[in-house]
Amino acid sequence: MRSIYITNVKLKPILEKLAEGEQKLAEGQNILDKLNFEKQEAERICKELNDEAAECQSKKEEVANDLKLNKERLVRATKLLSGFKDEKERWTIEISQFRQNLEYIIGNCLLASGVLAYSSPFDTI
Repeated sequence: MRSIYITNVKLKPILEKLAEGEQKLAEGQNILDKLNFEKQEAERICKELNDEAAECQSKKEEVANDLKLNKERLVRATKLLSGFKDEKERWTIEISQFRQNLEYIIGNCLLASGVLAYSSPFDTI
């Protein structure tokens, strides 16, 4: 019996240290689990932010392409409008010439009919 007592006396500090170590291990495991959870949460948030950044980048490129296309359209529209302005001036001049010619249309028709009558096959009677 004495040998069991001596063994228990020698093992008691070792068993106490074992129990203390197991308690520290459990506390450390709890902290590790908590930190792993926080790490996973941070990785999830980071992934969401990366996805959002990629989406924003693609949207930025799309807007830049639209801006470039609209600038090109604006340049073409400006050229077209300046061409219309030149055409308006030309048409205004032609309208004034047509109005002048309209004043002389009767005389021009009479003159043209005289020329045709003179140069036609009906010049001999």
